[in-house]
Amino acid sequence: MIHVLFTGAHQGRGQALYSSLSFGAGGAAGSVVSGYLWTGINPEAMFLLAAVISLCALAVVYRGIKGVI
Repeated sequence: MIHVLFTGAHQGRGQALYSSLSFGAGGAAGSVVSGYLWTGINPEAMFLLAAVISLCALAVVYRGIKGVI
């Protein structure tokens, strides 16, 4: 997607934008939300929630690569 949207000399800037938004802002937002959830609900429920979300992500990935493999 970056290769298509950012051409030539702008590809490096596109990669930097992608990295800063996904890893920087996404990681910060995830840390804040998980901190509030950790104190709002007990740690066992937080772990269960993380496991359920991980299983949902696994299902999405499996469905996405099903036609590729």
